[in-house]
Amino acid sequence: MARSKINIRLSGKFQKLLLAFFLLLISVISVLFITPEKENVYNVKNDFGVKGDGITDDTQNIQKAIDEVPTGSTIIFPKGVYKVSNILKHKVVTGYGTSYSALKIDKSINVVLEDAIIETNSSEEYGIFWIYNTSDVTIKGGKIIGKKFPEEGSLTSRIGILIQNSENCLLKDIYLRNFTQGINLYFSSKNKLKNISTEYNRGSGIISFRSNDNLIKDCLIRNSSDGHLSLYGGGENNKVSNCTILEDRKNRKSEQGITIESEKNSTIKNTVVTGFYYGIDIKNGSESIIVKNNRSFNNQYNIAVRPGDPNNLQTISNNIKIANNNVLDTREERPSGGIILSKGKGHIIEGNTINKNNLIVNSIVINDDRNSPDIEIYNNNFITP
Repeated sequence: MARSKINIRLSGKFQKLLLAFFLLLISVISVLFITPEKENVYNVKNDFGVKGDGITDDTQNIQKAIDEVPTGSTIIFPKGVYKVSNILKHKVVTGYGTSYSALKIDKSINVVLEDAIIETNSSEEYGIFWIYNTSDVTIKGGKIIGKKFPEEGSLTSRIGILIQNSENCLLKDIYLRNFTQGINLYFSSKNKLKNISTEYNRGSGIISFRSNDNLIKDCLIRNSSDGHLSLYGGGENNKVSNCTILEDRKNRKSEQGITIESEKNSTIKNTVVTGFYYGIDIKNGSESIIVKNNRSFNNQYNIAVRPGDPNNLQTISNNIKIANNNVLDTREERPSGGIILSKGKGHIIEGNTINKNNLIVNSIVINDDRNSPDIEIYNNNFITP
């Protein structure tokens, strides 16, 4: 009987020890495999001596923060005006020639600008952020501003944000102004531009050059030039949606809204384009482009499919689908057109709302359905002005 009681006591203690061991093991496993690693967050003012006072040149200390924080970290810019210059001579080489950027990012980090303004310290030819040969960079919030509107220099000499040879980056909730190009996606893929506002640039507000699978969404591009939004140079599978492209300077009559050149399998949808010579301009050998559910108005030509400009490639585009767009109300200047289409094969013009005598195909005015080996025209709504 005594031995039996001892065995029971030992068994009870063993069970408690075994239970404690398993609880400890579960706790260790939770720490090692379940509990997420704490994110590294840095404040440029507190951790790197950045002033953000609108006077001090903060270039070197900001670059130090970018270089020294671990990959995957978040760098926060509190409210302030951060002046940057070309003091570090970050030389940018693209097919357009050499330019410079104040700050270089070549690893995965998150930049949170909050209510911060980053501004060039002079009117020299340099941009601000150069994201190069990396992935998973985020820049969110804030304003990025050139000191003054650039009157001269190449169209790539002052790029607000250049993403070059990089992928899976996110630019969101940013305002840009006074650059030769606001944002340039250069040989870069799978990036996202969301809620970007960019205006008063000498060249494009946003340009995608030979870049693939990018998303440009909910953006405002205003009062720039050279194709306010350009998909150019042979990119593929890019998507533009829910954007507003606007020119409202009274003395500008020859600007272009959306320019699509040598592009393939890309889509423009749910976007407003107004105030241009060509609203949506598809040219120079573009293939399988979809333009749908857009409102293009107050342009001399609301949507155009054409070989291109004189002294340019002037290559015929094929398989362009123009569907369910509202292309009423062209400019008063003549000639004009709601949709003009010149040459090419496999085109579809379907379900658009357009003024009578404003659909022009190979110089012929069309006000009804018709099909040919080269083009299908059906279910369009022709409105008497």
